[in-house]
Amino acid sequence: MVLLVDPFKTSILLVVTFFITLGLFLLGGYFLVGYTITVKATNNETIFSQIPKLLRQGFLFSIFWVGLLILQFFGMLRWWDALIFGLILVLLELYFYTKKSVPGA
Repeated sequence: MVLLVDPFKTSILLVVTFFITLGLFLLGGYFLVGYTITVKATNNETIFSQIPKLLRQGFLFSIFWVGLLILQFFGMLRWWDALIFGLILVLLELYFYTKKSVPGA
């Protein structure tokens, strides 16, 4: 049975559930693609220390696409918004990439 749902006439709970589910799907997909590329680039060696980094990057990619879809859903998406949003996420990733752990903190 196929359910036809108009996103503009449905409850907010269904829309939120859709975006959360899509975000989790994208997170898993980006993680698996990143892990596969990492394993292939390191000659089939599994590198478990890379898993947190890959999860973080998958999370940021999924936040980017779900964020753009949410902006589009509310009719607020413009190209400069997508550019600024992407740059903010790139800067956030660069912060985590260059962050050094402080001993004793």
